[in-house]
Amino acid sequence: MVSERSETKLVAPSKTWSIEQAQVDALYKAMGPANASGLVANGAIGPLLWFDGASPTALVSFLLLCGLIASLRHLLYLRYLANPLARSARQWGQWASFGGVLAGLSWSISAFFLLPSVSEITGLIYTFVCCLMSVSSLIVSIGYRPYTIAATASRVLPLALWYVLSDFPYPWLMAFALCAFLLFMLYNSSRLYQGFLASLRMQGELEASAIALREGRDQSELQRQRAEMAQQMQTRFLAAVSHDLRQPMQAMMMLLATLSTQRLAPASRDLLTKMEMSARLMRDMFEALLELSHLRSGDIQARNEAIDLLALGEAISTTFRSIAETKGISLEVQLRSGELYADPELLRRALFNLVDNAVKYSSGGRIRVWDEVHNASMAQGHRSGQVAYLIHVEDQGVGISPEHLESIFDEYVQLGNTRRNRRDGLGLGLAIVKRSCDLMRLKASVRSVLHQGSVFSIEADHGRFRPKDPMPDRAPNHEAVSLQTRTWIQNRQVCILLIEDDLAVLESTAMVLRHRGFEVYCCDSAYSIDRAIQELDRAPDVIMSDYRLDEMLYGTTLIDRLRDEFNKEIPAILITGDASSGMQRSLTEGRPAVQVLFKPVTPEQLMASLALAMQQMP
Repeated sequence: MVSERSETKLVAPSKTWSIEQAQVDALYKAMGPANASGLVANGAIGPLLWFDGASPTALVSFLLLCGLIASLRHLLYLRYLANPLARSARQWGQWASFGGVLAGLSWSISAFFLLPSVSEITGLIYTFVCCLMSVSSLIVSIGYRPYTIAATASRVLPLALWYVLSDFPYPWLMAFALCAFLLFMLYNSSRLYQGFLASLRMQGELEASAIALREGRDQSELQRQRAEMAQQMQTRFLAAVSHDLRQPMQAMMMLLATLSTQRLAPASRDLLTKMEMSARLMRDMFEALLELSHLRSGDIQARNEAIDLLALGEAISTTFRSIAETKGISLEVQLRSGELYADPELLRRALFNLVDNAVKYSSGGRIRVWDEVHNASMAQGHRSGQVAYLIHVEDQGVGISPEHLESIFDEYVQLGNTRRNRRDGLGLGLAIVKRSCDLMRLKASVRSVLHQGSVFSIEADHGRFRPKDPMPDRAPNHEAVSLQTRTWIQNRQVCILLIEDDLAVLESTAMVLRHRGFEVYCCDSAYSIDRAIQELDRAPDVIMSDYRLDEMLYGTTLIDRLRDEFNKEIPAILITGDASSGMQRSLTEGRPAVQVLFKPVTPEQLMASLALAMQQMP
């Protein structure tokens, strides 16, 4: 049958060329943006080196060499786009790998001539940018390992050699760190490569399923099961990859936060700001993609719990008021006293996305969040006699034209962003709102007038709303957390026991906490906790632990053990890369004064959780 021939085509050794061609095709499709990002990095590092006293001759040669290599790689990229069948896939891959080697050497070899005459901070920034570009090379070549190995090794190994031969402080330590980074990158590239191949095979299986469905109705049930299996494989793949990517992302954000506390030249400060912006953008896109994949996978079951609407409104106000005020937007949140029966996490996610969109696409005016009990018999388009409870998010932004109202909740739809500027997101926010509401059996809708603003609404049956007597009004204190944190740190040395088996995350998190004034004791395993406890002259004030330390040990076990040993309910913060549904409830159930954070965690989130933990200290 046709379906059997299609499956044979995917796995037969004689058809290896098709898989290799797909790998090379993915490599070249990402080469254009990669070249552009390389030129941006060159343009950003050039002024920094210039102002810090780099040799003009070496700097000009470096920039010209990088520009020449980027031009040659771009010509190769255009040549491939014009006729990908002009050469074999292996030849195209070899040329691309050779270009990646040249690009890597242009940075690493140039370090021998540029870095001796600049400061140590500039040298560290130069090294950090090289590492970021190595990560970019890994992402570009996720499906083609020769390019990954060649481009990454050529960028890291010569730079490590320069540190060994230079008079830089701790040269062998820096060289060892770069080599460890290289091994870490190659290890992760191997795992990502296997996932990429699995995705190719998965795509082929889905295509074969479509052919089999067209062949006859007798095969429809079998192909449906295969498609579901493929979806489950993709979900498991995303879950595994997300955990591996959260670790270096967490370390990178903590290192950037630590670097921001240093005294830097204006050019360095500008470069650091751009790095932080890119890191936050990468985190937001990463979270949006994972969130949508979880919603699409079908493994999330919506709960039906009572949600305090006043508390929900205060959370919206606390989260978005400061960012709205920086854009000159007034934020009004008016939710009545009562309870709505729905999934707390899904409803919060949907409303936060709506308010975030309103802030993003408004340049002034007012954003209003309010609710109402609505008699639908008086409104057009509803069934007569139906009473509903609605939460509205109204903005005075750009508005939406009538022809786009039907597609606004589709995935990857961004009106007014035809160039796909990633600073404006991926166009997934409203798709997440729609899928979250569908899971909770709520209705998401929009009314809009172009150039005047929009009103997004989430509608529930009136039977799911329970009013309560309003409490006396009190003015929210939006700076209570930060002020309280500073006061506690000034008046008392807060001791934190930090447990994390990933050394990069452990060191970067400890640096952030120590810069904030905390006393930190670090443990990289359960066996080092005993040594840390002996060094302490009292019980730690807060326990901060990774959840999954190894295959047999979990952070919850260590928290229970430490509380029993000190006979004290020590506040604890669990940090995990597993963002699956219900994880937070399962980790905190039966454990008072325990908070759960999901990687990657920003320093601001970490400080807010510590402030709450210090409020819970005995």
